[in-house]
Amino acid sequence: MRQGAGLSKDRLYAPFWGVAIAAGVLLVLLTLLFYSSMKRQTEFVENMVAQRGDALVSALEASVHAEMHMRWNREGFEVLLRELARKEDVQYLAILDESGTILAHSDPKQTGQRSPSLSNLTSLGGEREILPTLREGSIVTFGRRLKGAGGPRAPMPGEMESMQGRTESANPWPRDMEKLVAVAAIRVTEFDKIHQQAYRQTFLILLVGGLLAIGAVYVSFVFQGYQLAHSNLRRLERMRDILNKFVPSAVAQLLEREPSATLEKTEQDVTVMFLDIAGYTSLSAAMPRGQLNDLVERYFARFLDHIHRHGGDVTETAGDGLMALFRTNSPSVHPLETVRAALDIQQSANEMNSEGTSAYPLIRVNIGINSGLCLVGSTKIRGASGERWTFTATGLVTNIAARLCAQATGGEVLLGPDTAVRLGEGFQLEPLGERHFKNVTEPVRVFRLVRA
Repeated sequence: MRQGAGLSKDRLYAPFWGVAIAAGVLLVLLTLLFYSSMKRQTEFVENMVAQRGDALVSALEASVHAEMHMRWNREGFEVLLRELARKEDVQYLAILDESGTILAHSDPKQTGQRSPSLSNLTSLGGEREILPTLREGSIVTFGRRLKGAGGPRAPMPGEMESMQGRTESANPWPRDMEKLVAVAAIRVTEFDKIHQQAYRQTFLILLVGGLLAIGAVYVSFVFQGYQLAHSNLRRLERMRDILNKFVPSAVAQLLEREPSATLEKTEQDVTVMFLDIAGYTSLSAAMPRGQLNDLVERYFARFLDHIHRHGGDVTETAGDGLMALFRTNSPSVHPLETVRAALDIQQSANEMNSEGTSAYPLIRVNIGINSGLCLVGSTKIRGASGERWTFTATGLVTNIAARLCAQATGGEVLLGPDTAVRLGEGFQLEPLGERHFKNVTEPVRVFRLVRA
């Protein structure tokens, strides 16, 4: 039984573990998706920033080319830088020489100055064309050497007049144009907002997915717990139904109301009925065991219905006999119900005899009934191998009822004196005088029930 219950429990929890594993895999996949998505978003934003910086530096490089061909006009070039720097995301634009000195700046106040950060940019870049990208807060700085910018071109016809008055010293650009560095600093606040928004959206998706996975595991766990509880409940109900067939209904009802009841014996006024099948020993010798068992079960099924209908409980069975206990709140009621049950049993036996075939012999049922005070409760037998409880009524009243049943013959119903007195005028009784019973010191007046 324990092994079967364990297997059933394992089968019940198998779907739960499946859901839990699936939820774990989902969480791992969502985490990887979150990491991959954030990596792609970061690369995307960085590419956008790099493209923007590259575009500005390319614009600066083109402007330097143009100014070189125009023989350099500082004021005009700085105006151009300021125009380019008007973009919302542009912090500043500048042209540096190899020492880090600012030759031109979108902010004219910076021209001719040396910036430590820009000097670091040129020194870190070495001879590379594209310099390292620097970031300070929300400002990202890009730099590129003006490779191939070239020196001044020869003036075209018609330009000589406009160039008169200019001197070579007016041109601050060095002859080696590769020594010049174009720098563009842009604000990446908007790009950071895009990145943060993407981060929040991805995190929200991961959070929702994780909550759904956890919710699925929780629901699965609750459902599996419900299934297990329901399965245990069904098993307990089946066990109860089986045990109810062995336990008196009054005891079963008491335990359902009060599971902790000890069923200790108490003195109660009850009526005890014993019945057995007359000539059972001869029947056992004459009939096959299976056929005899079918016969007993067939008759006792009817008897049990009558006993329960009149408020009685079968407390013991043994072969061809049984003991029934009737105990209502009124001492004047349970004797009447017991006798009525006995009359119904006798009638059912007669009816079944008339309905029977030659395969079943005629059955006569002997009944003994007695009323009075008994100790009613559980008889506890304790041994080294365990404990056995039997719910029954013990005492002189029970002993006399058993002796009356043993004295009855040919389907008689014999009553003890207390039962006869409590029946009143509703039944016809035949006094049989006093009889002596084994283990009963005083003689007992016996009555035979004739009819109602």
